[in-house]
Amino acid sequence: MKRSSRRVPRQFWAVSVLVPILLFVLACGAAEEPAAAPDSGSAPDSGSVAVPTATAEPTPTPTPAGIVPQRGGTLTQYGGYPRHWDVLQNCCPSALFAMGKIHQTLLYEPNGEEKIVCDICDDWGLEDGGKTMVFQFRSDLAFHDGTPITAADAKYSLEKLTGQIDGVANVRNGFIKEYIESIEAPDDKTLKINLKRPASVLAPALTVVFAAIIPEGLSREDQQTPPVGINNPRTSGPFYLKEAVPDSHLLFEAHPDYFKKDANGIQLPYLDTVRVQVFSDRSAATTALLVDQIDMFNYLGAPPRQFWARLTDQRDAGTLSVVSKPLFCTAGEGSFNLQHPVIGDQKVRRAMNLAADRTEYGEVRYDGDFAGATSVPVNTPFARDSEDIWNTLPGWGTGAKKEAEIEQAKQLLAEAGFSDGFEFELMTRSTAFSTGGTEALQRNFAKIGLTGDINNAADALNRQRALDYAFFNYRQCIAIGDPDEIMANYYVTGGARNDIGLSDPQVDSLFVEMSSEADFAKRKQLYQELEDIIIANDYKMFLPDGISRYWRDSKIQGFDPGLTLYRISTNRGETWWREN
Repeated sequence: MKRSSRRVPRQFWAVSVLVPILLFVLACGAAEEPAAAPDSGSAPDSGSVAVPTATAEPTPTPTPAGIVPQRGGTLTQYGGYPRHWDVLQNCCPSALFAMGKIHQTLLYEPNGEEKIVCDICDDWGLEDGGKTMVFQFRSDLAFHDGTPITAADAKYSLEKLTGQIDGVANVRNGFIKEYIESIEAPDDKTLKINLKRPASVLAPALTVVFAAIIPEGLSREDQQTPPVGINNPRTSGPFYLKEAVPDSHLLFEAHPDYFKKDANGIQLPYLDTVRVQVFSDRSAATTALLVDQIDMFNYLGAPPRQFWARLTDQRDAGTLSVVSKPLFCTAGEGSFNLQHPVIGDQKVRRAMNLAADRTEYGEVRYDGDFAGATSVPVNTPFARDSEDIWNTLPGWGTGAKKEAEIEQAKQLLAEAGFSDGFEFELMTRSTAFSTGGTEALQRNFAKIGLTGDINNAADALNRQRALDYAFFNYRQCIAIGDPDEIMANYYVTGGARNDIGLSDPQVDSLFVEMSSEADFAKRKQLYQELEDIIIANDYKMFLPDGISRYWRDSKIQGFDPGLTLYRISTNRGETWWREN
């Protein structure tokens, strides 16, 4: 058996290579000079820019040469209180900060680097042409009560994650069940994941917080209460949960028996204590950061716009630092019901796409702190460049080009038999994540004669799944940032989040080809072709993505998040340290 030590070959786990797509350009009108990109506000860490652009990699927090990280100290961060404590059934940002600190995952993306490693392994790699993942566990792995972590625990966890134990798969990355043929644990330290075909998506999927390792046989009923205590049998991360007060805070202490040390032989984690403070809203959390009551703002999103000037002043003074990352929250943003008697007409969908003003949308939904996006935001793996979106794709026009798109939309509606427009319901969910965007679209649609009320439906997600809607605007975030995650969930026939009624044989066939491709460049091209089909047929309304601004006290070092908020590296905290 030929294996690579502690990491899979880079050419196989292609998602770890951050290279933008520069392929097909789909024009949205006659040949004309593109209008200028919209002025979408001044981002707090980028100055005055045209269209805020998400960075391809996190801004590093390097340790200066000759400086050894210092142990000890406390960090307080803004976060959420988990809805529940069943890690393999959690889904949402409120649970990330807790779960990431107290659980181990099979794979890890350390400090946002361009590689995925197995730090719980002595050795790992691939067999059978990439169809079998093999892990040899370290001998010093243990849960916090001292019970060794075995391959049987990992096997049980993966089977529970994918619904094989009780039929309930995790909503974030339970879809990997479609790739797994079987899982074996031939001995305590050897785990084998046998795949139906080589698939690049498996490695990043196993770096998600909610793909944690739990003890074999642990039931959902066993996980109803917070796993408090230094000797808790359910947890295994660098910290243990010392205190959990709902809607107030979580307190984590460094576990003295954590198995890892850094390259200098220093015991991890560096910090003694991490406190996750729950706030009523982003404004309260940002105020706390500015007055030194918390050390870190790394929740989903960014501080409100009214704080940008003060944050920038403190950054320039050297007291605050910031890392910018895309939200990856565009996959489900604007959904058409393709089975609807009116919306099912592509001319109607194209008219709606042309009418939607992406600049206005970004201003009101994201405080002007946004970037161009298709299913993924610009300057991330598999994405288009900004100039290949703005004033290029249908509906992404600005200035005079947007006015021309509105006239084109009216013409399309007339051709579809709706020269006087029509009324329809704009469904959304009444959450902070949806504020403003649907209202902007309502104003945009009215310009072409499409009118109707916004319905903040309490049962919106159930109605969407039942195809009981016309148009649904809601932000659904991606955990991995991989094309398989997007296509398998949202567009393939029968996908877990295919709530638009799409069944396109061309999409299904091309998806299998893309998913099976190991070469990154070829896989990227195939994904681009899939997006081209979606754009050409107006299967989805792509809208701008927001930017996460991870602000922190400049004395906090070692914070370098993974590609998405859901990666374990963004939340584990074992390498964070405080300068004296």
